[in-house]
Amino acid sequence: MARARPSSARPGLGAGRRRRRGLQVQPPPPACNFVCLPAGLPASHRCRQARQPPGAPPRRNADAASQSQDFLRLQGGNPKKRPSSRITTPAVPEPCRNSPEPHHVPAFLRCLALSREVVVEALDPAQALGHASGGSFAAAAFSLAESPMVAPTPLRLQGLNLGFRASACDPGSSQSCQASDAPRNQPPSSEFVARSVGICSMMRLPVQASPEGLDAAFIGVPLDIGTSNRPGARFGPRRIREESVLLRTANPSTGALPFQSLMVADLGDVNVNLYNLQDSCRLIREAYQNIVAAGCIPLTLGGDHTITYPILQAMAEKHGPMGLVHVDAHMDVADKALGEKLYHGTPFRRCVDEGLLDCKRVVQIGIRGSSMTLDTYRYSRSQGFRVVLAEDCWMKSLVPLMGKVRQQMGVRPIYISFDIDGLDPAYAPGTGTPEIAGLTPSQALEIIRGCQGLNVVGCDLVEVSPPYDPSGNTALVAANLLFEMLCVLPKVTVA
Repeated sequence: MARARPSSARPGLGAGRRRRRGLQVQPPPPACNFVCLPAGLPASHRCRQARQPPGAPPRRNADAASQSQDFLRLQGGNPKKRPSSRITTPAVPEPCRNSPEPHHVPAFLRCLALSREVVVEALDPAQALGHASGGSFAAAAFSLAESPMVAPTPLRLQGLNLGFRASACDPGSSQSCQASDAPRNQPPSSEFVARSVGICSMMRLPVQASPEGLDAAFIGVPLDIGTSNRPGARFGPRRIREESVLLRTANPSTGALPFQSLMVADLGDVNVNLYNLQDSCRLIREAYQNIVAAGCIPLTLGGDHTITYPILQAMAEKHGPMGLVHVDAHMDVADKALGEKLYHGTPFRRCVDEGLLDCKRVVQIGIRGSSMTLDTYRYSRSQGFRVVLAEDCWMKSLVPLMGKVRQQMGVRPIYISFDIDGLDPAYAPGTGTPEIAGLTPSQALEIIRGCQGLNVVGCDLVEVSPPYDPSGNTALVAANLLFEMLCVLPKVTVA
């Protein structure tokens, strides 16, 4: 009887021939004891775990241990001091090792020989189970572990762009991260995820269908059938999202860190009826009723200024008559046009008619341009609005003005409505009704930042019409102003 020899002794000998010759046939070893990483990663990043016969005890990965020591050293830790639990390389549970099931992610961390004391893995398994997303998560973590630029600060694992919630853990901090700490959505860093990658969302935040569990959310309202001159604002939300890829998570000028204190997501667009303005207003109102009922603060991407009317209808149901900071070239308090009482020139007249506004707490800034009559000017002032003409803002800081506005608004809820035509068309040409000699972007920042400390319960940025600005600069300004609005919301941490 022939002696059994290892199958490797005769390379190239098939299993059938070995069986006929009486040789012992060994089952193939597992491909890898860890979650398989995407083929796009560099060869140095792929798992080098030695192949072992079935049933053999798992063996420590020397490469992973080396990476872990380098990582701990970069993070300010002691590479000789191991985590409390002994790190070994467990086999990945079934199903298939290429499966993107969430239990593979901790196995991937163990492949790096990193413990939860070093990394807080905050993947939400209900959101992104795609293989591509998992690969991006792995690539980002590998980059962090090997990069010489990683400072001894809290580690952040950035996902692809949708479905990941990033958290942080600073090994040198006296306050350790707990499993119960609620992870918050984080826009991904372009250091790990290219800005051109992923589905288009505001700041590349996760997209959610429900406002439940959110503190604030971006919502698009792509409606422009209320315009009186140049349409195109229906394309505003999409272009603003495209330009928002340039935004980052912190505001160095104010110290605001909105994503460390608020759970924020993109709720997509309201499904408006482009053939019926009244029905669109109903759809908008119902959508915002659900958002407000969930305790979520809406930040709206317009759309023409008609949309503010149904939004304020929904807001007033919860908060009562609202204070209003309104930046615009026009007052939007006309009564009707062509026999219609609802279009983008009438929203605040309709709000006054329905008692949605606390008129003593309404300020309109940037008003300018020609007019057929002075009736709208007289109407606003007769209602008690504070009207600030653009001429009163020329060549000066608006910080003193906003100090007075804060006193006027008090502690009750306010809403910010920013029409992009409040800015001079030199800075924002992509709008339907431009007026010369408007505000500057720096003055716009002073207005919005001047609302910090107020009880802001909602915001909108309207009238961006991308067809009139192929450069995208108008949408870029709008995206930045929406980020500034997010930064002044209540409960936002300021460093």
